[in-house]
Amino acid sequence: MAYQGEYFVERYGSRAAEATPPVARILSSGVHASAGTDATRVASYNPWVCLSWLVTGRTAGGLRLYPERVWLGAGAIAVLTAIATFVANDFWNLQGHARFTQMNAFFEHWGLIAGCVLAALLAEREQRERS
Repeated sequence: MAYQGEYFVERYGSRAAEATPPVARILSSGVHASAGTDATRVASYNPWVCLSWLVTGRTAGGLRLYPERVWLGAGAIAVLTAIATFVANDFWNLQGHARFTQMNAFFEHWGLIAGCVLAALLAEREQRERS
């Protein structure tokens, strides 16, 4: 949907686009899911396109497909990043240069989490202004 969202909406309509992918229905059925990208088959190797779509719900062309669900993508990435940050960057157990390097990575990841929160807040504000 990141690359073909506009075409999908033109062909099937915005209501059909809002139902894709059916993440909530998949998760409520008990199926464990994760995010990924098939960009290596259909586009560039750039993973940021997929992450941008997950967080903002916008296509590469800027069309907002899921206006009310931005918080879900941003929240999921923020939670995953927070967990991974504590698991992978245990600077508190290190000394010297290794500690400094891991501590920098730790706080860089918190910057990413703050960006996700900001994306969710801005999307919420945009949604309220439309209502």
